[in-house]
Amino acid sequence: MVNETLAARMVELCKSLNEAQQAQHAANGFTHPADFVHFQDKGSKYLYVDVGGSGAWMVEKTTGEIFNIMGYGKVDKNKKAKSDIGNVWTVDPARMLAMRWNYLR
Repeated sequence: MVNETLAARMVELCKSLNEAQQAQHAANGFTHPADFVHFQDKGSKYLYVDVGGSGAWMVEKTTGEIFNIMGYGKVDKNKKAKSDIGNVWTVDPARMLAMRWNYLR
């Protein structure tokens, strides 16, 4: 179960990620809507953050740390060491969205 403070922050973060993705699409000249970013709690130690129907990140419930994933439901600690996205309290949504694909830059 997610505490209410973390759940509220995740709702805000998903909203910010949706706005950042929509702005990125508009800047690229795309007219279709951006994929919908949302999160879900599956009862594990992580929250699953999805973009559309695909997994993108996982958030550790106790610390709020954000991880890229190797596959759905599996955090990639190696990418975390390389990209260090941060945590849900301090992350820049635009940077987080960019780090989804370009984590080595």
